[in-house]
Amino acid sequence: MMDYFDSESTDFGFQGSPEWNKEVFRRAFLVNVNGRNGPFQQVIDRLELSFSVLVYLPGNCMRAAAEVAKGVGRKWKICGRIDTEASDKPVSLSDLWQGYTGLFGDIRNWFSSAQSPRVIFENLEMLGDGHGGLDQSPEAKTALLYLTECVRTGVVLGLSDLRAGELPDPIRRAFSEEVYLSEIPFERFPYIIPRVLAERLSGQNQQLTDGASWLLASRLRWTDPLRSVRIMETLPADLKQALAKATEATRTSRFSPPSSNIEAPTGFEPETIKLLKNSFILPYRQWAGYSGSDSPAELRKLPRGVILFGPPGTGKTTLARWVAESIGIPVCQVSAADLKRPEWGQTERMVQELFASARRAAPCVIVLDDAEDLLPERTRLQGDLASSEGGVVSAFLREIEGYSGPLQGVLVILTTNQFFALDKAARSRLSRHIKVPYPLTNEQVRQIVESGCKYYSLQVDDGCKQQLVDFFWGPLQNTAAQTSETTVRRKAASGLFAPRDILSAMQLLVGGDPGNAGFARMKRHYEGLKELNLNEFKLDGAE
Repeated sequence: MMDYFDSESTDFGFQGSPEWNKEVFRRAFLVNVNGRNGPFQQVIDRLELSFSVLVYLPGNCMRAAAEVAKGVGRKWKICGRIDTEASDKPVSLSDLWQGYTGLFGDIRNWFSSAQSPRVIFENLEMLGDGHGGLDQSPEAKTALLYLTECVRTGVVLGLSDLRAGELPDPIRRAFSEEVYLSEIPFERFPYIIPRVLAERLSGQNQQLTDGASWLLASRLRWTDPLRSVRIMETLPADLKQALAKATEATRTSRFSPPSSNIEAPTGFEPETIKLLKNSFILPYRQWAGYSGSDSPAELRKLPRGVILFGPPGTGKTTLARWVAESIGIPVCQVSAADLKRPEWGQTERMVQELFASARRAAPCVIVLDDAEDLLPERTRLQGDLASSEGGVVSAFLREIEGYSGPLQGVLVILTTNQFFALDKAARSRLSRHIKVPYPLTNEQVRQIVESGCKYYSLQVDDGCKQQLVDFFWGPLQNTAAQTSETTVRRKAASGLFAPRDILSAMQLLVGGDPGNAGFARMKRHYEGLKELNLNEFKLDGAE
């Protein structure tokens, strides 16, 4: 029977106590499962071989990790610990590192006794300036000096908060290796499931199915284990309700819940709608509706994502949100402007945080609008910004490939007006490309007009409605001399009205006579616009 965690037992002290936290950390990252050591056991093994290791982990687990390491081998000295119980005043950086006054003396004592210093440095992120550089205060510089001296003469375990990102290079260079404890491995997650929850969900069996354990892990394993246990203790007995509550507890505010009022999109090619339904909506609905009663292996084989490309205003973002809402999963819609930051390295961190949030909210959808602004073709980059923008593209590709953790249940949708301006590697990672052109049939235009009348609550008779359809479809109509499909597509690309343009034009009918008089006024509004020169038009995109 699975060794679930007796979280209410007094064997490990009360919840939140050092011993309780240490036991949760040990189960999540240390305990041997099926003959395989946990990732923190590998850290301890390297320390025993006199390698200094830098570990990025959730900040709440820092003290527990230090206590686990202290119990192995010779005596360790801990530095950089915030002792909030010993002071009733706010902790400053000087207070944090004041323990270094006697550290050099300790090093000399170690040498005199033929022992190497073994030091645990906590809260190393406090040495950074928050912008990728080293804090320039005297306390931080002194701490770095002591850290470097301890590494060169002994063994150091460095601990830093995962959410603070990578440490400045002067600190990282001091260590032999770096380890990231960014998620609780699937095979270890059952060991931190509270026994009370297992009994609640499984009834008399007292044993969860593999599928149920996998589902809990998929929602909670990206949260630090201490918080995961606390969340699980409050979950109800129904698995579906428990998963919903777990998702709500861990989902960040940037992922909005799906709309309950889902309307089928209109004005798009039927083949486009069919392709999105079969390739993305149905597989992810299966994921979202998985009950945990059988093996989850097939559910992990989900499509990674899709690129929707085409001219401006054709409804690419509308399609992306419709996909998310049809599946019934949270969605996060962002653009390059939401992620880009002027400080060096901060945009890469924003990309990493976006995907970290997505892993906690899975199953979910990320919609990146105008993707070419964030992921430009790197071979075209020049000047001082080339390295910075190339680093952002590389960070995105690493996340897509799952180097920071597998993106199981995360659907990534890119929208772009300039398909070939998008980085080639990004296009290859998301191999499904769907073109969203201007309306190519009279029926599509009619659907958009009907949608506009409904949206603006316009009472338009059939005769005026037909005039609207003929007017908006006008630039796209074939002539007897030009009947080829290529001509239709070229005219569509250079035509006056995209779906967004049609709705904007119909807004001119609001507040006045929406009938024939309103139509005549709207038509006069557009008479002064010149048609684009087809000879200067260059198609952008791929079939």
